[in-house]
Amino acid sequence: MVPIRVFLSSKMKEFEIERKIIGFQIGALPGFEVNAAEDWPAASGPVRGMYLGGVRRCHIYIGLFGRLYSEATKDEYDEACTNPLRQKLIYLKSGRQSIDDSLKSLIETIHARHRPSAFKDAADLQRQVFRDLQSAVTEMLDQALQRGQAIPIAQSGVRKSPLQDAWRKRQEQLAALYDGDADLTVDYLTAARSGISVPEL
Repeated sequence: MVPIRVFLSSKMKEFEIERKIIGFQIGALPGFEVNAAEDWPAASGPVRGMYLGGVRRCHIYIGLFGRLYSEATKDEYDEACTNPLRQKLIYLKSGRQSIDDSLKSLIETIHARHRPSAFKDAADLQRQVFRDLQSAVTEMLDQALQRGQAIPIAQSGVRKSPLQDAWRKRQEQLAALYDGDADLTVDYLTAARSGISVPEL
């Protein structure tokens, strides 16, 4: 069965502990697969192609941001945003000081586009990620119902319907996000969501 693919993005050295916890626990969930750089095999090709390809194939992007800027992390975030239907869960470390100027600019962009969550420590992040993971899979359930829906019927005499244009665009985005993932049915996603439990603090 095709898993729900989750890409974990951050400055690796800054979030080493958080990445290990989140990556291990999501990877242990039935129906999920985590793509994290520390698990990649040795390769002779350009590493940029590996991480951008990983983001492109993911259904859920998780981004962790603190005080250190990383060009690779920015590239991963930008790639995640190329499809507006991809689930993007973004977390900012509280109490950040001496934030890199380039990261400040990126965080301003993130605030303009999304609703990121602040976290205090690894335990707090863990609770928030699993809560948001449930919501993300619920959104994926809605998308599963929308895939392949019949095109809306245009009003009589209307040659070009904005509603039909919006439908076509959304179907293109859904096809790009779920290309080859026919196994991600409503039943499959419902079962995966039921396996997610939010850790108690």
